Amino acid sequence: MERIVKFCTMLVFLGLVLLTTTTLRAQSEMQEPSRIASSVQQLVDKITTSAGTARIARPALSDLSNDLLHVDAAGRIELLFHAAGMIGAREEQDLEALGAEIVIKLESPGMIQAWVPYDKVEEAASLDWVVAVTPPDYGHLNVGSVTSQGVQLHRADIAQSQNVDGTGVTVGVNSNGVSNLAAAQATGDIPTTGMTVLAAGSGDEGTAMLEIVHDMAPGAALVFHATGSGTAGHVTALQNLSNAGVNVIAEDLAFDAEPAFQQGVVAQARENTAAAGIAVHSSSGNRGDNHAARVRAVGTGGGPDGVAFSPTPPGCAYSPANVVAIALGGDTTFDVTLGSATSITLQWSEPRAIFPTAGQGGFTDLNLFVMDAGLTR
Repeated sequence: MERIVKFCTMLVFLGLVLLTTTTLRAQSEMQEPSRIASSVQQLVDKITTSAGTARIARPALSDLSNDLLHVDAAGRIELLFHAAGMIGAREEQDLEALGAEIVIKLESPGMIQAWVPYDKVEEAASLDWVVAVTPPDYGHLNVGSVTSQGVQLHRADIAQSQNVDGTGVTVGVNSNGVSNLAAAQATGDIPTTGMTVLAAGSGDEGTAMLEIVHDMAPGAALVFHATGSGTAGHVTALQNLSNAGVNVIAEDLAFDAEPAFQQGVVAQARENTAAAGIAVHSSSGNRGDNHAARVRAVGTGGGPDGVAFSPTPPGCAYSPANVVAIALGGDTTFDVTLGSATSITLQWSEPRAIFPTAGQGGFTDLNLFVMDAGLTR
């Protein structure tokens, strides 16, 4: 069921910012910014409430998982811990002492992804080396609705007729998984020789990509690596493909939490891979139309569309009263028709408290409000 909503943005602490389109936790201007991302804190609060109710009425804690954050049946949350510098054994031991299970780590930049008991998140965030605790950013697959006839479109058939078919080249593919690789090999869509799987993952976007690569360059050797979990897993996948000796990497992933105004850890990993002589081809451009215009965020001193907003429920202390002209032409709301599921990300142009400027950001309190079309709630 679709519904029309209005986005509005309120500036609490004025600063020079630029805006594209994850709701931020309301903070006092004088408060020390929390190391825990708003979405993480909200989930911790929800689990705390659910775990405290009578067992007969309590939902399975894993049911509280969403696309942004995953929860297991024990109430552990999968989180990404950002460090100010490199991390090593001490940092892992600090988390493990709190009952955390390490999933993956990047020594530099310092990041540890781990399953952490919900009631230990605040204690983990207070560790001296932690500068921020965020969702892992699992990424989105850029899947098209129609299979492209790329061989003819890119004139690969002409190259193949001239004996240029990828022989001598190894192509690495990075996506979600190759669950039905054997079936594709049985039909001849993917070769059985010259095909290496470093990490199988789950799903079949990787299978489809391998089929297309094989059609385009039937002589090329193929290596597949699932993207892993979150940005740290993705960077590890790129590194493992590079170490496997590939000449080209094709990937189809986008990470909404990567910075729009700086080079994040994924972008740096891709650039480092390219600098090492490995061509990297990403489908990031597929999402080129999925953003709002960037505008200068200057508070208007009023409510959305000039309406004084009555908080729902009554008594809510935080309501949009100093909104930004978020849309072109000075419009303070951005009207969107939403389907059943929509991911919204808010970013602005100042240093971040995570990579690449760990611990240095969070100067401006900018909040995104998603309201109904009538601006009633």
